[in-house]
Amino acid sequence: MPDSPPSVVNHLPRARLRMRRWLMASGFYWVGLPFAVYGWQHGQLAGVAVALFALLAIGANLCFYLLIATGRSARLREPSMTAPQILVAMLCCLMLVAGASDPLRPTISLGLLGPLLFGVFQLDPRGFVRLALLGLSGYGLVLLLIAATRGIAQPVVDLTHWLGLALILTVFVAICSEVTRMRQRQQLLLAQLQESADRDPLTGLYNRRWLARQLPPAIELAQRHHRPYSVCMVDIDHFKPINDRLGHLAGDAALQWVSRQMQQALRQTDALVRVGGEEFLLLLPETSLAGATELAERICESLAHNRFLAAADATPLQITLSIGVAPLLATDNSDHLLFRADTALYAAKQQGRNRVVSA
Repeated sequence: MPDSPPSVVNHLPRARLRMRRWLMASGFYWVGLPFAVYGWQHGQLAGVAVALFALLAIGANLCFYLLIATGRSARLREPSMTAPQILVAMLCCLMLVAGASDPLRPTISLGLLGPLLFGVFQLDPRGFVRLALLGLSGYGLVLLLIAATRGIAQPVVDLTHWLGLALILTVFVAICSEVTRMRQRQQLLLAQLQESADRDPLTGLYNRRWLARQLPPAIELAQRHHRPYSVCMVDIDHFKPINDRLGHLAGDAALQWVSRQMQQALRQTDALVRVGGEEFLLLLPETSLAGATELAERICESLAHNRFLAAADATPLQITLSIGVAPLLATDNSDHLLFRADTALYAAKQQGRNRVVSA
């Protein structure tokens, strides 16, 4: 996510989603704190444990809120900070476990499951296992410290409860793995659908949908860093007679042939878009007007030395192109740039076709 001032970040969809997740996570503390105070008042929780719980809960949640609200969390590898929030919640729970009476301790230890249940839908299995083992081992360590300091009235009950937690966490790990697999399959399917929606089914080239999403940020980036950027509007000359004389199947094959010829002249950083029936658009980053014009002329020469065969026994057909070239100006947006390229293409047609004209 690009850097933005705090007043803007709070209005971004992802920032709002992170804030909602933080509110859901912080509810763990606002529900737990009144119960902790109630347990302290009735002698079931140590005052020190309740005070440490309150300090850590308030301090950590305030830090999480500031990171999200100012947009600084967007710079982290995991902007929602799911793992740190789960870790803080488990530490708070273990503090209360350490200060709880023997009858209350098993009940409070169930609080370890809440944060981990939230992590089932956010974390990868490896990260979830680490947190689950940390919570389980932390609970075991607390039990050992209690046994060493003040003793445990019913150690068998606590041990059985610890083993039960271990079994539940094992089930959580299995659920987390399955949720992760489902999420990965969904992401793959969405990527495939996006790729299919962005491609022209006939030529396999990018289409207008892809162009509308990709061109504006590419232009903005080139202008911001003062880098050259050019586009070429391409039209197949006299394409309608090809369709009328040879049929639409031959016309489709001609479109595919021309697109392959143009693609062979492009770099990996360039892009070729089919914007209309027989119209194409070349996007040329890091390319000046002179470089774009040279490329366009090279494409025209390549087609001049090749012939299109509609069928194995058909007569080779000469196909020519009219190309309008436009460099990016400091005042351009995507519409202005494409308009100037289209104007240059119109000039190429007016001047007799089979030529390159610069805006």
